[in-house]
Amino acid sequence: MQVKVVQASEQGVTLAAPLEANRNDKGTAFAGSIGSLATVTGWCLASQLLPEAASIVAQETAIRYLKPIDDKFVAVCQTPDTDAVARFRQHFSRRGLARIELTVQVLSGGELGAELSGRYVASR
Repeated sequence: MQVKVVQASEQGVTLAAPLEANRNDKGTAFAGSIGSLATVTGWCLASQLLPEAASIVAQETAIRYLKPIDDKFVAVCQTPDTDAVARFRQHFSRRGLARIELTVQVLSGGELGAELSGRYVASR
């Protein structure tokens, strides 16, 4: 997939992938590549929010493909509000298990091509 980290900070995570390595027979981005990039981007943010977790998994995801992507694309997962992050960390601290809901937007040329909603689970 030739994924590259564009940004990883307290504000969120952005990963990028080139079209050439992820092109389908129609000349647009392969849906599997789009979904994989979005899922990994959410996983990266969850891991960044709780680095002490032994395991982080995508428990459930749903993706909506909104338009064909015909150029390089990025997946952006912004850090949720401070209350959601605090609950995620508190539940993990107390029980060794925590869940967080994340949204990942897949953009190409500044336009929204897909959006993933996912639940990620951290455990000790």
